[in-house]
Amino acid sequence: MDLQTRIREIKKLKADPDQIWDLEGFDGPLAAVKQLASGYLCLSPLAGEPDYSKAARHFKKASAMGSAAGFYNLAVLSAQGLGQPADEAKAAKLFTSAAKLGSAEAAFVLGLLLALGRGVPQSKAKAAIWFERAASQGHRAAAIMTALAYRLGEGVKPDSKLAANWFEKAAVSGDAYGQYGLGTAYVTGEGVPADDARGARLLLESAQKGTLPAKSDVALLFACGRGLPKDLDLALYWFKQAAASDSSAANTLSVLKALTAPEATPDESQAERYEH
Repeated sequence: MDLQTRIREIKKLKADPDQIWDLEGFDGPLAAVKQLASGYLCLSPLAGEPDYSKAARHFKKASAMGSAAGFYNLAVLSAQGLGQPADEAKAAKLFTSAAKLGSAEAAFVLGLLLALGRGVPQSKAKAAIWFERAASQGHRAAAIMTALAYRLGEGVKPDSKLAANWFEKAAVSGDAYGQYGLGTAYVTGEGVPADDARGARLLLESAQKGTLPAKSDVALLFACGRGLPKDLDLALYWFKQAAASDSSAANTLSVLKALTAPEATPDESQAERYEH
């Protein structure tokens, strides 16, 4: 089977939402790409039962040729204990090698390992460095982690402007958590000029994508008429959406239901209790 045919077959694996392999990472010289393709085929349904040991041999050969994807996939096999005993320390070293060769996903995973102290000594400062490196390569989840690091001062000096900047980078690509982070920044005026309308719009977009804290915030904004038209029916709707998974939202929902009962006439003083 020639290389192009192999790659076409490999691409079919993308239909599997649980696929964990770095299928985009055909990096390195042609010989490394061939080894990567052969390794992926060992994991393909086309090969029957996955042969992790054989795949690892191909990925190891690719990594020896300077392939970031080779190191990354070896790290995944090691971390998951596929075809070998699970070894987080070994996986961390392999992720480091892949990250140094330019793999954004490896840099992100390495940041997580450093933040949690899994396979490496815990270091939030080093985690922040790798998150930011991955974010600079366009990794959306890393952009969120970088934004949170600057917002909370986790491993870096707190900087609300940089936090907002990284949230915005994720938000412009449609990331729901990026929209949530940037939306809260505009509502509170942290790192950006306060703008209730813009913040509310971002929070509403995030809530519509299922972000739990955004649902509660949108409900509060509708209840208060802050950045959104005051609408207690919509406030009830969003509190109901949040209450399914959030006990504090459920408690607020019961209060709001009482306020919107037929005999109740909510006034401004009642609505104000829902303001941030």
